[in-house]
Amino acid sequence: MLMLSLTACSTLFKHPKTDTNALNTNALPFEYPQSWQQSTRPKSAQKRAVDPTPNPVHEPAIQAWLTAFPDPQLEQIVTHTLQANFDLKSSLTRLDSAYAKIVASGAARKLKIDHSLQASRGRQNILSGSEPEHFYSTSLGFGFDVVFEVDVWRKLKKIQQAAVLDYQSSQQLHRYTQLTLVATTIKAWYQIVESTLLQELIQQRLQNLDDNLDVLREGYQAGLNGPLDIYLARADLQQELARQASQAILLSEAVRNLQLIMGQYPSAELASNNQLPILLQEIPAGLPAQLLQRRADIVAAQYQLQASELNAKVAHLKRFPALRLTSHLGTRSEALKDLFSSDFVVSSIFASLATPLLDGGKLKSEAQIAYNSLKESELNFQSAVLNAFREVESALTKAQQLKQQHAATKQSATQFQQAQQLAFEQYQAGLVNYITVLESQRRAFDASKSEIQLRNQLIQNRIDLHLALGGDFGPTH
Repeated sequence: MLMLSLTACSTLFKHPKTDTNALNTNALPFEYPQSWQQSTRPKSAQKRAVDPTPNPVHEPAIQAWLTAFPDPQLEQIVTHTLQANFDLKSSLTRLDSAYAKIVASGAARKLKIDHSLQASRGRQNILSGSEPEHFYSTSLGFGFDVVFEVDVWRKLKKIQQAAVLDYQSSQQLHRYTQLTLVATTIKAWYQIVESTLLQELIQQRLQNLDDNLDVLREGYQAGLNGPLDIYLARADLQQELARQASQAILLSEAVRNLQLIMGQYPSAELASNNQLPILLQEIPAGLPAQLLQRRADIVAAQYQLQASELNAKVAHLKRFPALRLTSHLGTRSEALKDLFSSDFVVSSIFASLATPLLDGGKLKSEAQIAYNSLKESELNFQSAVLNAFREVESALTKAQQLKQQHAATKQSATQFQQAQQLAFEQYQAGLVNYITVLESQRRAFDASKSEIQLRNQLIQNRIDLHLALGGDFGPTH
């Protein structure tokens, strides 16, 4: 009978073996390049298998990012954020729960000992003659029950291994949450710096317009220009005052956003150093695709895929017979005074072998659910890897375009600054009208504004690239 049960169970549910290696060609249904930033890209990128063992970076990526953006105040903000951010604390709580599941899953592989104290009293009725006689009986019991399940099919071991993989996946997701939080903090900080610099630029523009208005008033009193120039100068001044108020709102919202990330009250009070660093480190050529194996979210997806495969095997093994050993040691008597006497000791030991036969399709359905979960984990892993490649490709392409755009904008800003000075001098000489002066000033302001914004976009994109690569440009340790 036992052999018949085993034969039936072995053919009830089978699934194809899934390759859970990180960035393995068998697990990824698409081709990807071996490296980035090459001088010439091969016409046909070849698939590349990497070490299946997750190999996280020993040197924290956070330190590498802060080295790339040296700023003592920013370093203090990042340190505070890592200690006070609520999302990170929530992630740490989930990590603790994942560890507790390891302990819970390991308990099934150990002896289970229960302590029991029982008491019962019953009455029996026996008909003797015409009147029934009543008999009362008392039973008291005290003892220990020991239960142990023999892990014949390694089912319990696989359950614990799956729990360990779930915990490792949670560890990597927690680390990815940290890295994402640091990246978000740095980006929010430089958004504040950009808003502050733009506010200063508007303030300079207001000062220039105010000085221009004084010159126009003097010229009007001397009969050198008409009232139209005064009206235009006043209108432009009021328009810039409105722009200043709008920029102040953007600055306060940027500060509140950072304070929210830091876990602070959003008071919109935070001073910045008003400096956007110049990115001195060039993106090296030939960045290997192997760098992506250190990305915490990819490693987490890999662990989850391996855990799902174990869970599918466990769901299959649940249909096999379970061997349990049970023993009892204690005392049993009718009187309380004899309950702890060695003369009333009772003991028993027995083994049971239980095989599920009819369960309404429950175990088969659970096995199918586990297999579907395995396929879902496999697809999630492939999606995570493909998304990582997209993020790297986008950041690299954007870096080149932003660099060219910033260089051209910086040159145009310099030219427009000279043009506005020349236009005002020519206006005072009577060679051009005041509209030409206003137009040259507007263009100079727009170019300076774009140069500041592009500097920040270069920084923001570099942070996105570091996050996409899972660290700096150095090799995986």
